[in-house]
Amino acid sequence: CATLLRCLAKARYATTNKGHFGLASKCYTHFTSPIRRYPDLVVHRLLKRYIINKDFSDLSNLSTLLDYISENTSAKERRAITIERECNDIKGAEYMEQFIGQTFTGYIDGITNNGLYFELENGLSGSLRFEDMDDYYIVNEAAFYAVGRRTNKKFFLGDKITATLIKCDKYAG
Repeated sequence: CATLLRCLAKARYATTNKGHFGLASKCYTHFTSPIRRYPDLVVHRLLKRYIINKDFSDLSNLSTLLDYISENTSAKERRAITIERECNDIKGAEYMEQFIGQTFTGYIDGITNNGLYFELENGLSGSLRFEDMDDYYIVNEAAFYAVGRRTNKKFFLGDKITATLIKCDKYAG
């Protein structure tokens, strides 16, 4: 669920070893593929330098350099995620413009005081404002549902819904 993933703490690169909570490991380094991430490439280079080449020269600047790389790559990764989401939202809205007036099925993946957020079966996201619905809805944030004051109709996270597309704004995503 997209909402659950957004709630999880974002990975943060650092020079101090805090372990890995999910893996229950006290000894951990971030290490996947150098093709995808610069921090992985840094780890590969350090392992090669110290383990394979046994080169321990110039250790005096290493801590400062790694602090800078950690902060910089964390910031760049967060920025890239934001840009990727914005691009996906813009292109998704642009694609959906051709379907205005059509009905779609999706699943609720977010509830706020303003309305429902859902993911369509085609993977795109949408929102439905309570003010555009048939009742005044009250949100129970602790239980993740909304209930209509007059109708007592309830919407829960994960509920399957159908909605008609009434507008798209590719500029707003």
